Amino acid sequence: MQTYKGTLSGTLFFYFTYQIVFFCVFFREFLREILLIFNHNINQKIIAANVSIIFFTNFVYIFKTLIGLNMKKIFLYIFILLFLNSCSTYRGFYDIQLLYGERNISNDFFGEIEYNSKIINNLSTFNIKDKVLDIEISVLDATKFNLIVKNKSNQTIKLIWDNCVFINTSGENSKFIHSGTKFIDKGNPQNPTLILKNTSINDIIIPSNNIYYVTGQYGGWKYKSLFGQTASVISENDLKKQTENYIGKDFIIMLTFEIDSKEVEYTYNLKVNDFKIIK
Repeated sequence: MQTYKGTLSGTLFFYFTYQIVFFCVFFREFLREILLIFNHNINQKIIAANVSIIFFTNFVYIFKTLIGLNMKKIFLYIFILLFLNSCSTYRGFYDIQLLYGERNISNDFFGEIEYNSKIINNLSTFNIKDKVLDIEISVLDATKFNLIVKNKSNQTIKLIWDNCVFINTSGENSKFIHSGTKFIDKGNPQNPTLILKNTSINDIIIPSNNIYYVTGQYGGWKYKSLFGQTASVISENDLKKQTENYIGKDFIIMLTFEIDSKEVEYTYNLKVNDFKIIK
């Protein structure tokens, strides 16, 4: 097989370097998101991945044809670029503390309320539980929460989504939407979720006011950040500057359930303690 031994022009080298770096950064972010969520927005992620893979296959074919590199060298080159890119970006997570948990009803049926917060695998996690429910919320990323509710009682409980509230660090109120709700219906009533006796649910929840639509070629449904920028940036100082205004701020999550024909509210009073850098 004949191999081209010449030297790439500066323009051609820059063009392919740009395309490889673009693909590596995009695919890394895609894999991160795919591991975090499996909800109604996944079709957009899959379409984006398919487009990027087609794009990748096309430019690798052209690259190989023009400069005669074998596939091992091409993938080695991509690996080196991806490694260098990952070393030069910064991410992070918010260290969030559950100051105290509340419940609007007190009686022997529910028992004493317990609450705590901790960090598990760089995810701030907070828990409220009593005799009836065990509710755990984790900050998945900059835009969404993971919710796990365990029904410890011997009766079916309803999670009333339309009466759940998120109050952000600026004091603005929002409802939540959860997996299975289309973004276009974010302002419409949502059916309650039934939690059968001695079972649990695992869901993704997003403040509905943080979801918006952008028109144009690169538009679509977008998320606002829960607390501020946490995406990859080149400078560690830049990331600290973008998040420092949220340190020390309070916010609230209230979940409403129908239990024994009563509306029972569980309230998380939370505080952003710190932002921790992950290189």
